[in-house]
Amino acid sequence: CGRKGLLVSSNSGGDQLTRYNSQLNVFLNDIEFLDTVSGITVGNGVILYTSNAGASWNPAEYDSINVPNLVCCQIIAPDFSIALSSDGQLLHSADLGKHWTYRKTIGEGNFTSITFADKENGWATNSSGSIFSSDNTGYKWEEEFSIDNGLFSLTRNESQIFACGLGGMVLTTCIDTNLEELRYDEPQQPQDFVLYQNYPNPFNSATNIVYQLKREQHISLALYNTVGQKIAILVNEFKSPGRHIHHLNFKNRSSGIYYVKMHAGDFVSTKRLVHIK
Repeated sequence: CGRKGLLVSSNSGGDQLTRYNSQLNVFLNDIEFLDTVSGITVGNGVILYTSNAGASWNPAEYDSINVPNLVCCQIIAPDFSIALSSDGQLLHSADLGKHWTYRKTIGEGNFTSITFADKENGWATNSSGSIFSSDNTGYKWEEEFSIDNGLFSLTRNESQIFACGLGGMVLTTCIDTNLEELRYDEPQQPQDFVLYQNYPNPFNSATNIVYQLKREQHISLALYNTVGQKIAILVNEFKSPGRHIHHLNFKNRSSGIYYVKMHAGDFVSTKRLVHIK
């Protein structure tokens, strides 16, 4: 799944691809199948479901919900599907994605990923480095672990949970272990200057600008519009070596394409930002 509602499938191990255009001018951010027939996909303000192996996709129905920017989804069982928005709203479906209800707002921050081990126990991450957990089907969440490093993806196997983030950081713990005992490898001292792609992107109201410095350096981080006009200075100061995250609030800006440019000595890098409402 991807830009402009595009869905791509293969039943030949990727040798041949079938394209399906949902006719929706939105970004689709995630896709999940229960089996070879039933699946859901989510994106900015939309949920689609299929019951014929992706041959066609139908818009879901919502119970008094203004559907937010949904970043990920999961089907745990035929009567338990969930979808997570970037602002932490958790939606639930009991019929393989056909109808959805609001369940809970997990917490604050830009949420990036969610996974459930079963109908009761789930975990969610945000780009500020927090991991939240629930043991009552998602109705109550608690922050159980936090680290000064953005976390962007979360998955599990039968016995372990894995989370990954900036600088190659990987966290892991056993499902039945307190999350305070998470093990992780501390990233090595950065060897280069890097401006990472902002996350999330596209985004609705806020995003994170992440950059890395190999030594103490005066840096400039600025925001530009599509005609090259500088519209905001985000950072203009000396920063210590390592990774840094700048939280960028876009609530008062119009939708469209923007660019963020970083100067650090001779290093210059630019990234493209997509703001949608």
